Amino acid sequence: EALRNLVLLVSSLSYCGYIELKPSSASVGSLFHIPGFTLPVPSGRGASVRNVQAFNVLQSVFLRGTTSNLCSVVLDAISAVYHSDAANYFILEPQHTHSAFAEKIHSKPKEIQEKYFQLLEFVVFQLKFVPCKELISLSILLKAQHTLSCSIICINTLLTILK
Repeated sequence: EALRNLVLLVSSLSYCGYIELKPSSASVGSLFHIPGFTLPVPSGRGASVRNVQAFNVLQSVFLRGTTSNLCSVVLDAISAVYHSDAANYFILEPQHTHSAFAEKIHSKPKEIQEKYFQLLEFVVFQLKFVPCKELISLSILLKAQHTLSCSIICINTLLTILK
């Protein structure tokens, strides 16, 4: 419980700051677009990321995390940040969170891998965005063939996205 509270405290710090950050317009320059995609703007109701450094702490803890409980709590916090405002994914895109996670996801437990891939599906289906860099990271993950179970989860996610 203390671990969860600490992670939630750090994630809440990602909303603190004087300057409202805007999503990068580089996201719109993607080669592929899902019909209906528009670059979201921050909602202005205190749910958009204003402190990227606090979010980077979450990212770093996930990458270095060795226990299933810690990784699960951090991934839930990151998911909550993305879900709180549609602009947050695009504000945080320059941090390359998903790509960095893809490099290490094979070493995480199966339930953590599943949560990670669900987060990627959120980007495609809810934000209507084709995350090209993340998909390239997945192709590298598949090519490396670290673990069969991770490769299967990855392929199932790709099949879901392609349907």
